[in-house]
Amino acid sequence: MAVYFTDSPQPPELKPNDLKVMEETTVNLICSAEAPCPKQPPTISWSNIPESAHITTQLQEKPDKTQSVFSYMTFKASYKDHRRNISCTATYQRNTPDASTVETIVMLQVLFPPKETHVIITPSVGTNVTLTCKSRASPSNDLNYTWYKHGEETPIAWGMKINLTKTQNQIGSYCCIAQNKYGKQSSEEAQCTVKGQSGLSHLVIHSCTGGLFAFFLLSAVFFYCVRTKASRQAHVIGSDQTVGYQSKSDNLRFDQEHG
Repeated sequence: MAVYFTDSPQPPELKPNDLKVMEETTVNLICSAEAPCPKQPPTISWSNIPESAHITTQLQEKPDKTQSVFSYMTFKASYKDHRRNISCTATYQRNTPDASTVETIVMLQVLFPPKETHVIITPSVGTNVTLTCKSRASPSNDLNYTWYKHGEETPIAWGMKINLTKTQNQIGSYCCIAQNKYGKQSSEEAQCTVKGQSGLSHLVIHSCTGGLFAFFLLSAVFFYCVRTKASRQAHVIGSDQTVGYQSKSDNLRFDQEHG
């Protein structure tokens, strides 16, 4: 029996067609394509799938006695899979050089708390500095940002960006916390230094500390050399005195024997 398609076959059915899941949830996708000729069923293939996906395919009879090819895919959703377009393609062989191919695509939406939260420091005109909090989250339209300075318990600002000027604390470590309804994450601390009087003082303190260290080191070496030299001189003088004493003793003994 030969089957001829006057029109393109129906695209495969992909379920669920609205794919919105939580991170770390196990996802089950089913792609099915009709098989008008069971002896020559269509071939189903997947594209742009997660690395952890496991696929099984088989020919099944439906309740209406028609047959279809079913392909089952299972994987665990990761936040890196967010907005991934997964496609299922059915290929029908025809009595022509070209096969007939139809495709169905579904977008995977993964819901997850903030990830990869970090601070970007951007110098502006003069002594102004802009700190920007970046984070990946889903949904992202309800992200809230809170800023903290190291050593302070209360927030110093809210919003994705903050600007630092010379009228504010000019040196310090800052971090931001990104939060949505699924959780929150804190960035690592970012060291921000605005060039100004405090920056100059910071440099001077380091220079003075280095100079004092060098001074004490040279002084220690100098006193060590002086002490070593004095010890050697004392040893030489002591040796000369011992020799002189022995010489006088020998002379006295000689006089007594020959006197």
